[in-house]
Amino acid sequence: MKLYADGAGAERTGRPGGWAFALVDGDALVLEGFGGDGCTTSLLMEFEAVQRGLKAALDAGVRELELISDCRIALDVVRGVFLPKPLHVRARAEALHAVAQGLVVHPRWVRAHAGEAWNEAGDAMAAWARDAQLHD
Repeated sequence: MKLYADGAGAERTGRPGGWAFALVDGDALVLEGFGGDGCTTSLLMEFEAVQRGLKAALDAGVRELELISDCRIALDVVRGVFLPKPLHVRARAEALHAVAQGLVVHPRWVRAHAGEAWNEAGDAMAAWARDAQLHD
């Protein structure tokens, strides 16, 4: 089982952002999710995508998966490497790490926009969710 997760947003706080995940078995989509926030950052949306995807996998009874993301920081958090500050980012990192503890996770980094189909799909869904925040 593979979990692809991606976030989209601005680097500065206070801008719209979106997140998306796809849980895939072979070439078949098992679960997907996406959403957004009107006032966030790209990093927080990356965390949100991974955390929601891991939670959905747990709820579906998955106990081991490969997590694929183009965000090295999110993958490091899953491994237990936390960011020291700012405080709101650390709190979100700790929450993400806590969810990851319920699974056996094999993190794998992929380069963004490098043509990996499910990563590209996640990126497109996250961007759509971000852009939808502009019209709310």
